[in-house]
Amino acid sequence: PGLSPRYAVPTSNIAPLLKAQCDHVIDTAADFARRISQGTLSALRNSSAELNTAMDRRLIFTVAEALQIHHNAFDQAVAHCLKNQILEALSQLSRDMRLPTSTSRISISELSLVSDDEAEATVETSRIVQLVKLDAEWELAEWQSCCAAVLGEKDLRAESNPLRPEVYAQALSDAARVLNLDTPPRQLLLRVAGQVLA
Repeated sequence: PGLSPRYAVPTSNIAPLLKAQCDHVIDTAADFARRISQGTLSALRNSSAELNTAMDRRLIFTVAEALQIHHNAFDQAVAHCLKNQILEALSQLSRDMRLPTSTSRISISELSLVSDDEAEATVETSRIVQLVKLDAEWELAEWQSCCAAVLGEKDLRAESNPLRPEVYAQALSDAARVLNLDTPPRQLLLRVAGQVLA
């Protein structure tokens, strides 16, 4: 009671420097969310002049209107989802560090079909990740090296970075649900917000 949710995650085996950086990102998530929301809205407004078809303009208007009307809910959702994604990444990293590494195989019983919506969400998230990786390649490589170094790992693993692009992309994808957009406007929102994130 009264404690921030981040302290509920067992991360005693996470390097203090890495944990402190994650705590800082969690503490500033609301400001980050506002910047993403404002940047996305600005990019949508600026792009409308470049589009020629009425369909494109209508799509941009739909997304911009939803974001403008529901920006507080979207900002809160982005901040909340980012915090949850970082906490989950830290928790998974903590579990991975406690368990011996193994080369486990996936059994056929662990496989499952996914719905079209889940597949679309995976594609959307992957696009955002690629945008971030392209725009911040050097910074990401440096940060990945820092994470491996503070954790004492010899090999660079994406999972060692609780602030990896996948964490941000998933948070953005999850948060977009609060706007209740159909598939084309949602895809546009995530494409533009992904460019702002990158």
